[in-house]
Amino acid sequence: MSSNPFSDLSIVESYEGWYATYGRRADRLEKSLLRWVLGRFKEAHSILEVGCGTGHFTRWLEMLGLNTVGIDVSPVMLAEGRRLGLSLVFRQMR
Repeated sequence: MSSNPFSDLSIVESYEGWYATYGRRADRLEKSLLRWVLGRFKEAHSILEVGCGTGHFTRWLEMLGLNTVGIDVSPVMLAEGRRLGLSLVFRQMR
């Protein structure tokens, strides 16, 4: 058994849905905050998301036009991100 709760496939399968339901407000607030922070770094063209999970925010950052790289320790979270059609580079941390 893994000590990483995000290696549990049942959690991974519902992760993205949380942002569209119960986590919708948190999603909007976090993206608003990220947009504000990114506004302070107008010259930035790339970003590394550590602990990207399924790439929920990594995909959004890519849509903003940033070159993105996401890394995570959970192979099942990364697999879900790939299943969702990510065009980004993902790395699994060891």
